Amino acid sequence: MSKKKTRERQLAKWQARRDAERRRKRRNRIIAGVVALAVGLGGTAFAAVLFLGGEEPDPNASPSPSATVSPTATVSPSPSPTPEPLPVACGGEIPEASSEEKRTFRKVPELTLDLDATYVATFETSCGTIEIELFPRQAPHTVNS
Repeated sequence: MSKKKTRERQLAKWQARRDAERRRKRRNRIIAGVVALAVGLGGTAFAAVLFLGGEEPDPNASPSPSATVSPTATVSPSPSPTPEPLPVACGGEIPEASSEEKRTFRKVPELTLDLDATYVATFETSCGTIEIELFPRQAPHTVNS
């Protein structure tokens, strides 16, 4: 076999390898572009729902008529109506303590808890009692409050 044919085969092999490498790189670029586009569209959709989603309208609510005022009309002040109390969950009654003014503090209270102790918060609700275990090592200021 001549050296010329051997060289041509060698060059053809290298050319085939380069072509295969170009095809692989092109395929990877296309895949990366599609993935980036999908992530971008997903992020845009998430942001749109997050910022524009808002509250869903109540399907049982009736539209309220809008008031129009003519230029010659006079409006007399009327006392504001007393808002009706909101319903309480689970058919319970409004607790007496709900109308009391809540204490507020100007600064964080001094840490007085034992980090190795077990703390449990108990909430009496209209739906029953809820007990929550507190973790003083993970959130000492929250447990202390």
